[in-house]
Order: sequence, then C-alpha cells, then structure tokens
Amino acid sequence: MSAEPSFAMIDRLAVQSCTAKMEVLYTEENVLRTYETLYIIHPDVTEDDVQAMSNKVESLVTEAGGEIVKSEIWGKRRLAYEVRTCREGYYVLLRFSAPETFIETLDSHFRLADQVIRYLLIHMDENALRLEASQKKRKEAEIRNSVAAARSRAGQSGGAPASAPAAAPAETPAAAPAPSAEIAPESEQPAPEAEQPVAEAAEQD
Repeated sequence: MSAEPSFAMIDRLAVQSCTAKMEVLYTEENVLRTYETLYIIHPDVTEDDVQAMSNKVESLVTEAGGEIVKSEIWGKRRLAYEVRTCREGYYVLLRFSAPETFIETLDSHFRLADQVIRYLLIHMDENALRLEASQKKRKEAEIRNSVAAARSRAGQSGGAPASAPAAAPAETPAAAPAPSAEIAPESEQPAPEAEQPVAEAAEQD
C-alpha cells in the first residue's frame, strides 16, 4: 500500500510549479519581437532636432533591452494631405527588436511628443520577414545577372576584329540633314510626373 504524500512534499511541489510558471512568464515577456515604426516630425524643427529625436527613440529601445535593426532619416517630404496644419514633415523609419511590453512605452512617447505629428507602429511577423528576405535576394540576383550580361556584351564587342578604315570619299557638298520631328514648344511639352507621396502613417490621436 503506497504511503500518503506528506504536507512537506505537497508544499515543495507547489513551490516548484509556481517557480516554473514564473520562469515561463519571464521568458515570454523578454522575447524580442521585430517591429517597424515610421513617424513624421513637424517641418519647422531643425535637422539637428530631427537627429536628436531619432537618437532619443533609439535610446528608448536599447534601454528596454531591445536592438536597433535599421534606422533611416528620409528627410523632409510632402504629405498626401494636410495633417495638423502641416503639408510637409520629416520622415524617420526605424526597425528594431524589443520585448512586447515595450510597445506601450514607445506609443506613449509618440503621443506625448508635440513635434511628432503622425506615426505608424507595426509588428513584423515571420512571414513578412521571410517575404522581405526573398524579395531582397531576387533583386540582388537580378542585379548580378544584369551586370554579368553587360560584361558579356562588352567582351564580345571588344573581341571582334576591327575593320579596315574606308577610303576617304571625294569632297562633295554636305547634304542637308533630314528633317526630324519638330520638338513641341515648352508650353506643349508634357509636365514631368510629380513624385509619388510616401505611404502615409497612422495619424496620431
């Protein structure tokens, strides 16, 4: 007949179970996920201020135990429509890895920053990252193939034997050049296409 478990054993098992649950929760909270944010800064600030604000956001990421993946300041660009009386703004793109709990901190920072007129914050899941990597590899392969084809054509043209120069013809009056299609005056030439606006970020509340 098996002995009944003692209260000490039950307490020990309960403590071990609670400890295991706490370790799982701690691990889940500290898993780094990949995020990307695009935020727009008021156009009236200086470029030094834009750099300082970008550095501040990066510091928030690293202080929370995250890592910077990519940081780009795109400069001042025109908005598709007016946002908080602004038609332009400084675009800043930041991709980073951080715990999920950090997102609330970053969201609060953007909401309280008076100079941030708009921002978008998204989670880059595994499917999105794999698709991006695949597109990057395909683009790199296309560039390599294009360069190789250009080199091949250059080699073929360079290896062909040079033909002997033709005898100089007798001097004759130069023929008038054939008439070409008339160039439309500047007023009739089509205007160059306007630069497409950058994809808009979600508007700040």
